[in-house]
Amino acid sequence: MNYINIGEYLNNFPNKIFKINNIIYCFNTYAFAHYQNSEMSVLNYNNLNFKIITCKVLFILSYFLIVPNTFAQNYIDLFKLESFNSNRALENSDDQIKLSSYNINTIVPLFNGNTSSIALSLNYDNLETLNEGDKYFKVFSFATNVVFSKSHSNFLTIRYIFMPKLVGNSSKTNTKVTQLGFAVLANKLLSKTASLSYGFLYNNQFFGPFVVPLFGYYTKVNDIELNILLPQNIDINYRLNPSLLFGLKFNGKMNSYALESRTLDLNQNTYLSANENQLGTYLDYDFKNFHISIFGGYSFMSSYKIYSDLDRTDFSLFLLKFGDNRNQLNNDLKNGFVIKSSVYYRFYNN
Repeated sequence: MNYINIGEYLNNFPNKIFKINNIIYCFNTYAFAHYQNSEMSVLNYNNLNFKIITCKVLFILSYFLIVPNTFAQNYIDLFKLESFNSNRALENSDDQIKLSSYNINTIVPLFNGNTSSIALSLNYDNLETLNEGDKYFKVFSFATNVVFSKSHSNFLTIRYIFMPKLVGNSSKTNTKVTQLGFAVLANKLLSKTASLSYGFLYNNQFFGPFVVPLFGYYTKVNDIELNILLPQNIDINYRLNPSLLFGLKFNGKMNSYALESRTLDLNQNTYLSANENQLGTYLDYDFKNFHISIFGGYSFMSSYKIYSDLDRTDFSLFLLKFGDNRNQLNNDLKNGFVIKSSVYYRFYNN
C-alpha cells in the first residue's frame, strides 16, 4: 500500500558482515576526510577508478544499514523504479479509462551506531487517468520516510518510522497538502532463515484518521522464498535458475490525494480516495544485482472514489470506517487486467 512501503526500506543485513567492519570503518574515514575538503574531493574523485568507488559506496551503505542478527532476509533494494498500466471502464458508462502509475523509491543512510541506525527512504508516486485523450485526474505524492532502527537484542529489532508526505496534483492553482504519519514495526528473528514482523501504522488521510495493523513473515527454504507483510504484500517465488525467478504476488496500494478544484466540473474542492489491489504472477531476471521484473495480473476490489473536501470519516481501522456518511461524487472504475514492470538494484550480503 502506498501509505507505507515498508518492504522497500525495512529489510536489512545479518550480523556476519561485521567481519569486515574494520574495512568499512576505513572507507567511512576516507569519505569523511574528502568531504571536509570539497574542492580537493572533486579533483580526487575524478581520478579514482569507478569500480573502487562503487565498492566503497556499497561498503558504506552496508555499514549504515546494519542491525545485527535481526533479519533472516539477506538483501536490501537500494533503488527501485516501478510502473503499471491498466485499461478500465467506468461503472454505469461505456467510457474507457486508461489508468497508469509509476513509483520511484531510494534509500539514503544518515547515521549508524552500535545498536541503532537512521535512514531516509524517499518515495515518489504518480497516478493519472485518461478518458478518450482527456485527463480525468492526475495526482502525485512525495514521501520522506525517516526510519530509526533500534536493536534490543540479537533477535529483536524495532523500527520507528516518521512519514511526512506531500500530496496533490499537477495544477499550479491548487495548494499541495502535507500529510503526517508514523509507524512502528518490530522484527523478531525465529531462525537463520525465518523472521516475524508485527506493528501498526497511523496516517492522517484526507478522509480522516487512518490506522492499519501490520503483520509480516519471511522465510526461505532452498529455492523457495516467502515474503509477507499484511495487508500490503504477499510474495511467493521459486528460483528457476541462478538468474531467473518465477513468483506469485499480491500487492495493495491505498492513498488519498487533493484534486484540482474543477475536477469533473464540480464547483467545490475535492479529494480522491484510491485503493488498488493486484494479484498475479511475475518473472524476475537478475543481472549483476540489477533486476528486471515483469508482472501480469488482475485488479480486484479496487476503487477510485471522489469526495468533497468536507466529507470525511470519524476514524478508519484498515477497511472498517466509522462515521462514514460520505457522498461519492463520481462513477467508480471497474476492475481490469494489469501489466506492471520494475527495475531495481538489490544489494546482497552473500
